[in-house]
Amino acid sequence: MAAPIVSSVTYDDIEPHLATGDILIFHGSSGISLEIEQKTQSYYSHAAMVIRPDASKPPFIWQTGPGPIVQDSLTHSYHGGAQISLLREAMIYMSNPAYGDSSYLRQLQFSRGPEFEIVAMWAISGLDGTPFGTMQDMLKNFDEGQRSETASDRTFFCSELAAHTYMMMGLLPFDPPANSYAPGTWSPEYGNLPLLRGATLGPLLQLIPPPQPTPPPTPPPTTPSPSAPAAGS
Repeated sequence: MAAPIVSSVTYDDIEPHLATGDILIFHGSSGISLEIEQKTQSYYSHAAMVIRPDASKPPFIWQTGPGPIVQDSLTHSYHGGAQISLLREAMIYMSNPAYGDSSYLRQLQFSRGPEFEIVAMWAISGLDGTPFGTMQDMLKNFDEGQRSETASDRTFFCSELAAHTYMMMGLLPFDPPANSYAPGTWSPEYGNLPLLRGATLGPLLQLIPPPQPTPPPTPPPTTPSPSAPAAGS
C-alpha cells in the first residue's frame, strides 16, 4: 500500500503536547515488517502508545517487540516483550537507517484526570515484560481475533498490547478482543474505532523523528615520534 498523504510535524515541536493515550503507528522496511503489512493488508507494521503521567517530564513509549528496543524505564533493564521507554530515545533508535521505521501520530482527544494516569500506570506495571511470542504466534492470534476469538496464550503483539491497554483504561470495549487489532486499525483509513467515554483520535500526522546523534569526529592518525635517545648516549 502507498504511503498516506498527510501533514507532518517534527518531534521537537510536538513533544510538549504529547499525552498518555496518543497512538503511534509505524511503517517498516524489514522483512518481518513487510510480512505483517502484507498479512494485515495495511501500510503499517507496528503500533505503540504514548505514556506521560507527568506533563512536566519527558514522554514514554509503551510498546512490545521480540527483543529490547531501548532501556525499559520501569525495570531499568533491556528486555524483549512489553516495554516502556523514553520516547525520544526510542524514536532515534527506531528511525536509524539500520532499523528503518517511518512514524505517524494520532493524538487522543480525551479529558484526562489523575485517575486516568493511575490506571494507565497500573496496567503497564502489570504487563511490563509480557512476552511477544513468535511471528507464527502473532499471525495465529490475529487470525483468531478476526473470528472474535480471544487469544489463548499469554503473549501480546504490538497493536494487541495497545488495544488491551486502552480496554483497561476504559477507552475500548472488550469485544472485539484485543488480538483483533492490527497496526493499521489505528489509522484513519480503517474507519472509526469503537472508542468509549467520548474519546476520539485526531488526524494522522507524519512524525519527523529527532535527528540522529552526530558521531564524534575521527581523530587524525598519529605520526610515530622518533625514539628518544637512550640515557647516557
